[in-house]
Amino acid sequence: CTIYADRLRAAFARDGWVTIRRAVEPATMESLMAQIARELEAPSIAAESGEASASLDRPDTWPSGGSRRVLEVTPPGDAAHWAELAARPVDGGVGERKPDSTGTARWHEALAPWGLTLAAAGAVGGGGRGLVTTRSFKRGEVLMRVTPAVAVVSGRHLSSRCHHSHATGGRLLVCSRCGCARYCSADHQRAAWAGHRDECALLAQTRPRVPGQTVRLLARLLA
Repeated sequence: CTIYADRLRAAFARDGWVTIRRAVEPATMESLMAQIARELEAPSIAAESGEASASLDRPDTWPSGGSRRVLEVTPPGDAAHWAELAARPVDGGVGERKPDSTGTARWHEALAPWGLTLAAAGAVGGGGRGLVTTRSFKRGEVLMRVTPAVAVVSGRHLSSRCHHSHATGGRLLVCSRCGCARYCSADHQRAAWAGHRDECALLAQTRPRVPGQTVRLLARLLA
C-alpha cells in the first residue's frame, strides 16, 4: 500500500537501508545464498581480484585483524532461483511488488492474439526471456506487426521520403519553417504536425544543419 511504501522510503532516507519482508520466498533466497557460497569456494569464473577462494563455513579463510580483501564472484544465471527472481519485479514504489496481472500476465494477454507467449528467463536457449509460438505458422506469415512509438527518416532519405508515411516518389512538400521535413501531400503534413511541432522549432534553430537520426529520435521521445 502507499502508506507502507512511504514508511519504507522514510526509513531508507533515515538509515540508508530497509528490510522488505516476503519480497522473495525464503527458499529462493536460500538457494541463491547457497550458490554464492559455492562460488566463493570454487569460482566458476576467475576472480579479477586475484583471490583464489573463501569458505563461509571456515573462519580461517576470512580476513582477520585489520586486514581486508575482496573476492569477486559471478554466479551463473542458470539456477532455478534466477527464474523465480526474474518473475518477481519490484516497481517504483519502494518494496511494492507488482501484481502478476500487471507484469508477466499482461505480456501473455497482449501476445496471445498473435499466437505468441513470453518464455521465462533461461527457458530459451539457456539465456534470458524470449518469445515462443503457441501455434504453427506458415512460411512467410507475419508473426507480429507493431507501430513504433516514434520514427524518423534516416539521413540519406531526408529529401526523398515523406516524413509521415515514409513513402517515396512524386514531388514532396517542404516545411517552410525548418526546411527539413517533407511530405507527399498536404493531408500528411497536417497529420504529422502534432509530432513535428516541437522538433520543427529545434530544427529551425540548427538550419541548415540537420541533426543525425539518433538525436532526432531522442528529441521525439522527449517531446
